[in-house]
Amino acid sequence: AVSLGVPMLAVPIEHQYEQELNARYLELLGYGKRRRKLTARAIADFVERSDDYAKSLSRYERSGNELLFEQLDRLIDRVAGGKKRPKDSDWS
Repeated sequence: AVSLGVPMLAVPIEHQYEQELNARYLELLGYGKRRRKLTARAIADFVERSDDYAKSLSRYERSGNELLFEQLDRLIDRVAGGKKRPKDSDWS
């Protein structure tokens, strides 16, 4: 959602450390809101501030797929040239 620029209302599963951590960062960075329970009030507050979250998300620098496509092109060129699969050290 961050990569797509979509504000989020996060309701992490209780006692799930990674979800709680992600929700806290989301809130800290201004990309959305974290709530313990999904209530009508929580949704209304989130919607009310969604423009603020969208503004924060607009400053997030998105990375494209350039590196992926670059590596795929290299691999296709190697295979087309009859070369074997490169070693891991050859990818850098």
